[in-house]
Amino acid sequence: MSATASFGQWLSAGAISAVALLAATGSGAAATLAIDAGDAPGAIDLQTYAGGPYDGFDNSGYVDGGSATGIASSQSVGLVYNRASGTIRADNAGESAVFDGDVTTFINDGEIDGGHNAIVGINGRVGSFINNGTLKMVLDSASGGVYLAGGVDSFLNSASGIIDVNPGPGTSTGVYSGGDVGSFSNLGHITSNQVGVEFANYVPLRVGSFYNGGTIYGATVGTAIYGSVGDYANSGEIAGGDDGAYFNGAVGSFANSGQTTSTGGSAVRFDDEVDSFANLAGGSIVGALAGVQAYNYQPIHSFTNAGYISGGYAGVMLDGITAAGTTFVNTGTIEGPTGVLYFVDADGREQLINSGIIRSLTNGTAIDFDCGCGDYDRADTLTILTGSRIFGAVNFGSESRDVHDTLDFSGYFGSTVLTVPGLDVVVPGIHSYAWDRPNDRIAIFDISAMGGGAFGDLYARMSRDIAGLAETKLGHALTSGPAAAPLGFAPQPSRSAAETAVLSELDVRQPGIAIWGGTIGGASNTGQPLDVSGVYGGLVAGAHVRLSQALTLGGLAGYVDSANGQHGGVQSVVSRTVLAGVYGQTSLGAADLDLALLAGASSHAGTRQVSAPGGIETASTQYSSLFVAPSLAVSLPVSSTDVSTLLVKASLGYVGGFVSGYSETGSSMSLTVGQQGIGLLDARLGLEGRRRVTAGDGVGAELVARGGVFATANFGGANVPVTVLGQTVSVSSAASSAGVYAGAGIDSRLGPALTLSLHGDGAYRADGLVSGSLKATLGGTF
Repeated sequence: MSATASFGQWLSAGAISAVALLAATGSGAAATLAIDAGDAPGAIDLQTYAGGPYDGFDNSGYVDGGSATGIASSQSVGLVYNRASGTIRADNAGESAVFDGDVTTFINDGEIDGGHNAIVGINGRVGSFINNGTLKMVLDSASGGVYLAGGVDSFLNSASGIIDVNPGPGTSTGVYSGGDVGSFSNLGHITSNQVGVEFANYVPLRVGSFYNGGTIYGATVGTAIYGSVGDYANSGEIAGGDDGAYFNGAVGSFANSGQTTSTGGSAVRFDDEVDSFANLAGGSIVGALAGVQAYNYQPIHSFTNAGYISGGYAGVMLDGITAAGTTFVNTGTIEGPTGVLYFVDADGREQLINSGIIRSLTNGTAIDFDCGCGDYDRADTLTILTGSRIFGAVNFGSESRDVHDTLDFSGYFGSTVLTVPGLDVVVPGIHSYAWDRPNDRIAIFDISAMGGGAFGDLYARMSRDIAGLAETKLGHALTSGPAAAPLGFAPQPSRSAAETAVLSELDVRQPGIAIWGGTIGGASNTGQPLDVSGVYGGLVAGAHVRLSQALTLGGLAGYVDSANGQHGGVQSVVSRTVLAGVYGQTSLGAADLDLALLAGASSHAGTRQVSAPGGIETASTQYSSLFVAPSLAVSLPVSSTDVSTLLVKASLGYVGGFVSGYSETGSSMSLTVGQQGIGLLDARLGLEGRRRVTAGDGVGAELVARGGVFATANFGGANVPVTVLGQTVSVSSAASSAGVYAGAGIDSRLGPALTLSLHGDGAYRADGLVSGSLKATLGGTF
């Protein structure tokens, strides 16, 4: 045994070890009592022990209080430190550690075994309480945990810390504070046969912050706080028999990213006002009664769920919310016999925004704004966003004064059928819907990926790529002469006979029949919020003949597979297209004119996910479409050198046709779509630069770069009749836009009669559509 001088009122909030505290000890009137390893004294009273009084305690030995108290002090002390080799205990008639005054810092790295009352009992206030070791009850008559009557500035149970008061026939609290708590943090394990952690007194107390990253279990309640809380956060596990986490005072913020559960009551229960509630992604809140319950006529001002909430009676119960209402945002999953249940017996306004899942597990009511609580003008608003899935009815209430309930789906892209008794007003935005008022049903639908507008875009891109394949095989004259003369914007270089002979080897318009084959592929996406994507790929073959110095004509045929989709497959259509066409090129003095006329027929197999009260339904259909696509392009050289040419290019293309009508099966929406028109006009203006590289013996290449602007007018899908829920409505998706494009490629001659071309293009449209394509051809002249 040895003694060191007192260090006074040293505060070490959040410290893990007392070594620094002991090193800072200075001289003073009192001393720290140190028990060395191997020492085994009996009960110790710091006021009366030999050499005392002491205002600190440092134990590396074995302190056994027997039927008395292991370590006690009737006065305030500074540091109490039980080192890793230290043990403090008492039997069932005694107590392990009792301090009647304040304790500046209490640290346990060893083991403290509880006796009759608390494992550690401090009647004054504690500056810093740190447990890195084990605090446990080992006796049958044990009935106590960590008892901090005066509160604590900083409490830490570290990752290695264990506080176990579960054994024994008595009931006890794992950690109790009867005074204000500055900060509480548990990274280890706290278990109790009563309440895991409890902060309570006759008057409400205040808790600055509470964090659990470990495990807290209480046979009755996991955590119970009778007073106000600034910030409460859980990323570990909290479990209770009655309630998981119970709050009897106001809460500033609650955040759960771990697991909070209850086997007999609510996983989380609030009996007072809450500023902010958040169940974060990955967080799980599951209760036998409710996942989350707001009780006692107190509001939760902001409620956000990105995780999972479930209850045996309701996922979320909001009781007696004030007229200010709750801003409720769900992006996760909430479920129960009733998903979200409001008990509101006053005029008010509730706002629920959903882009996640709210489910009735009994095929009953998913969201109950009304609950039969009386005739009030609640003016509730349900806003559904893309991704929303509501399985069960939405009860707005049908009382005489409840006439301002609103469903807002202006930000929703998808298809859903909702049962909506008591709905008064809809905010559709640009979306299509049918409202069957007599049967309290509303169908919201989107056929963006399956209609004439989408196919107009698809066929226009396919046609441009195919016309581009043909154009690369037709080529542009590289030799001197009228067809190659620039417009005088730059001097035309003179060519020697040798240069002309070399360039003539690269003239892809040699006499004879040119036969070629190629492949095309592309992808596009409109971006959010519409999020319609498309992919296609196909094979094309053609042949042309040079009829004169100024005219070349040919024909082609091809096959293309394509798929359109929306929001990752919520809506999709797979298409198979066969096409044929003619193309040609003629010289108009200084300019080349390229012409193409394509025609095609497609078969389509479409599916659409419909979120209905009973679950996800898959609607399917088969239909067809026909199209023709004329186009022309003018290439006008404005500058030329021996090895390069700069051209102005203007093009105009049109796609016209129709999509046959169809009816879907497999969905309660029973949707039937009438015939749709296809009509898209595309105009482009840009520059194209070509640079020639020759290698002799008929081998050479042209490097190509291009860019410009374009404008489109899509008339497809205008005024389409759609029948749903027995009602016929008109749907229109016509739109116009503009954008920019760019591309690059190489046209190479591999020999006197063999050519290979590789090209890539991309475009951005002002309405958000981004597209890209690749094409390759191999051809020969015979």
